[in-house]
Amino acid sequence: MNYGFIPTPTTSTDYFAGGILGLPYQEVIPTGDWSPYLPADEFQNGGIETMACVSFSANNSVETQLNRYLIEDLIPDNIIEQFTQLGYINGGLFNFSDRFLAKMSGTTPNGNTMPNVWSAIRHYGLPSEADWPGAWSSWADYYKGVPTGVKSKALRFLDYFTVQYEYLANNSRLEMNTAKYNLKQAPIQVATAVCAGWSNAPVVLRCETPVEHATLIYNVDDFYNDFDSYAPYRKKLAGDYLIPYAMKGLVIPKFNIKKNYMSKLLRKTNTREVFLVLNGKRYWVKDLANFED
Repeated sequence: MNYGFIPTPTTSTDYFAGGILGLPYQEVIPTGDWSPYLPADEFQNGGIETMACVSFSANNSVETQLNRYLIEDLIPDNIIEQFTQLGYINGGLFNFSDRFLAKMSGTTPNGNTMPNVWSAIRHYGLPSEADWPGAWSSWADYYKGVPTGVKSKALRFLDYFTVQYEYLANNSRLEMNTAKYNLKQAPIQVATAVCAGWSNAPVVLRCETPVEHATLIYNVDDFYNDFDSYAPYRKKLAGDYLIPYAMKGLVIPKFNIKKNYMSKLLRKTNTREVFLVLNGKRYWVKDLANFED
């Protein structure tokens, strides 16, 4: 069964990691582990099969990246207030409309391509999940036209963020070392076969069946840690699992993020002198009153 992924050849204008057209690399998470920032679980089939796995996995990438800014307290308070008013943040996490993205990117009964979906985010933005929630009565209902007011609100997303994307693999193979390297910058959207044990195995083993489904790799250890739009939402794929298609989307704030100050306490050897180290500078803590100041 195909869950909504359509392959497409690389074009001369597509960005490809390591190529002439490629995105600047920046390490943001040294461990490459995005698990603390994953969004809420969301099911792409709530009574009808939406064939929108590419939209769900792309949105999961966007939400995961923005949750890092939120959880690490890197977004200025006034911007947080604006995001809250726009409905972007729900239950302490970002949540955007998968239904909106599936429609605006042109999802068909056969699914969609990765470039179509990321391009739609770049051009149309994203509204909150509450602005255009899933509707599961029929395919026609789920994919009916998006109201003008929701489209206008979605464009507000582009006032705050720039979106870029590049292939890591396209009808080739994503190597584990490549995945580990790029996970230090962003989660990785992938498309793979749905092998035996997908819904129940502790580790899903490699198979040779056709590519059917798009998901999100959020960490690599001995396995590919995978975030899905089908339960169980967190899966482990075997280290030799075939990943022929992989795309890294980046969500870049247009506003100035807060500085992430690093601090620690140090005691001078063989003394009772304690120093507060803040952003590389040492401050002598003479007594409790001094420390509280």
